[in-house]
Amino acid sequence: MTPDQFMLLLCIGIAFVGVLWALIAWRRRAGYGGIVHGVAIVLAAVGLYLSGLLPLLWSGAKAVVEWIRSVVPDTTIWTGVSFLGAALLAWVIGIFLKSRNIGRATPEQRAAAKAARRDGADDRAVTKDGAARPAVTPRQQAPAGSGGADDLDDMAEIEAILKGRGIE
Repeated sequence: MTPDQFMLLLCIGIAFVGVLWALIAWRRRAGYGGIVHGVAIVLAAVGLYLSGLLPLLWSGAKAVVEWIRSVVPDTTIWTGVSFLGAALLAWVIGIFLKSRNIGRATPEQRAAAKAARRDGADDRAVTKDGAARPAVTPRQQAPAGSGGADDLDDMAEIEAILKGRGIE
C-alpha cells in the first residue's frame, strides 16, 4: 500500500466518523451544533486530502513521535509539558463553563441592563431576578396631598414608559 492510498483510506475513515457524528446528533435532536460539527469533520477530511496537506500533518505527527522518543526529560521540558497540560485543562474547563452558561447573564438580566443604559442609570433599577423597574427618586416623590400639574406630568411620564415597552 502506498502512502497516498493510506492517506486516502485515513480521510475516508475520518469522513465516516464525521457522518456518524452528524447522524447521531440528528437522531438525538441535539440541535444544529452537533450536526454542523459532524459536517465540519467531513469537510476537513476531504479538504486535507484534496489540498495535499494531509502528508504534511502526517510528517508533523511523525516528528512529534520522534521527538518524544529522543528527548531526555529535564526540568525545563517538564515545565513546558506542565504548561501545555494546564492550557489543555483550562480549555476544557472553558468549554464546560460555556456549555453551562456559567458566568453569563441571563437574557432577562441583559435586557434589563440594556434598558438601564438606554434610559439612564439614575432612572432605572434592576431587581434581584434581573427585571428592570423604575427607581423612585426624590423628584418623583410628590408630597402627600399635592395634586395638579405634577400628578399629570407623572402620569404622562408613566404612560410614555409603558408605551415604550409596548404596553397599552
